[in-house]
Amino acid sequence: MQRLDDKVAEYLARQDQKILKAHYNSQFVSTLAARKTMDVMQYAHTEGKIVVVYGAAGLGKTATLKEYAARYPSSMLIETDPGYNPRVLLHKIAENCGVVAQGGNHDVFEKIVEKLDGSERLLIIDEAELLSTRSLEFVRRLHDKTQIGVVLAGMPRLLVNLRGKSGELFSSIW
Repeated sequence: MQRLDDKVAEYLARQDQKILKAHYNSQFVSTLAARKTMDVMQYAHTEGKIVVVYGAAGLGKTATLKEYAARYPSSMLIETDPGYNPRVLLHKIAENCGVVAQGGNHDVFEKIVEKLDGSERLLIIDEAELLSTRSLEFVRRLHDKTQIGVVLAGMPRLLVNLRGKSGELFSSIW
């Protein structure tokens, strides 16, 4: 009987920890780094600029991006993964801005441009270091054609990827 009591007590302790962890993780903490990131994102949003937010894992980048997106519904948050090629990225952007993604990459891109031109929206891409050079080129051209703000966030490797082969892929970032 004692063994059963121990197992029940252990189970209840785990459940308490899950509840405590869920409560802790559900609240955004406005650290100095988070406030600076929010300021940079606001700059990109209001001025229609491209900005880069980078840092090591666990610093709160994703939580801050999500908080900004929750506060400002005109922003579009894309959370990439290693499988994102240009087509997947364009389809996700299209989905976020209410465009039907039909046709080839060029067709989808042009529909997105038409929808976002003059919209003063903000495109936030988390884990942007996972994007290929070609995908990053689509993001840059989208900014050039629409003047929407863009936030590229990720690990330090993102800076290397942004330089591209010739060093000029993103020559004008803040």
